[in-house]
Amino acid sequence: GKEEKYDFLHEDFDDLVSLYRATLEKIGRALVCCGRISETTESYVISAKLQRKAVEALCQMAEDFQYDRVKRLIGELELCELPGDIRKNIDSLKRAVDMENVKEMYAVIAMLKTA
Repeated sequence: GKEEKYDFLHEDFDDLVSLYRATLEKIGRALVCCGRISETTESYVISAKLQRKAVEALCQMAEDFQYDRVKRLIGELELCELPGDIRKNIDSLKRAVDMENVKEMYAVIAMLKTA
């Protein structure tokens, strides 16, 4: 990113997400082993800024019909603590994408963009 080589990020997005998840899992296990936490948590707290960026990316991917990426990002967001309205809209987007209901998908995207 510092070298402005963004093609790598786009081409290897799936590998980057997998590496991110594996790293979080290892950190969680390490925290349990050293007694810092009693068990790993399935819910992560992310900043409001990161929430907005994730929602923006999600909307753009959906508008570009990148359904596999939409589903993966939704899977990641399902592990995060999100406000109820965003969570509800993301769940609605997931259903619309699963059913390939483009009209509903665009309606949900509009709600996410105004949230």
